[in-house]
Amino acid sequence: MKYLLSLSSLLLSLILLEIFIRFIIDDGMIYEIEMMKYANEIKKISSNKKIGIEHKKNVKGTYMGAEVFLDKNGFRYNYSKKENNNKKILMLGDSMTFGWGAKDTFSDLLNQKIKTHDVFNAGIGNTNTIMQINNFFYNF
Repeated sequence: MKYLLSLSSLLLSLILLEIFIRFIIDDGMIYEIEMMKYANEIKKISSNKKIGIEHKKNVKGTYMGAEVFLDKNGFRYNYSKKENNNKKILMLGDSMTFGWGAKDTFSDLLNQKIKTHDVFNAGIGNTNTIMQINNFFYNF
């Protein structure tokens, strides 16, 4: 009986702590919590060890107050794209290219300014140049 009461108290304490963190502390702007959500919800470990990390496909989430949409390739976009015959520009990079915490990314701004090209944002946070290049050549 004593062990059951201790176990129940511990379980209740953990549940209350989880509720407190999710609803009281987490306002969507704590960097460490948001990075953990980003890593768990829209990134995955690639089956190819040379790539390391890649984005999941067709997912969305809100991180650091910014909505993030990933398309069928795992590229970030904020505005719908029309299929056209424009030339394409692919931006490879890390969280800076991805636009971590930004509502409008650099690739979005280029898409608005350059009408003759479509700019694709293939940035993936926490990656390096070799991983990004391998991701491009193996997946695209």
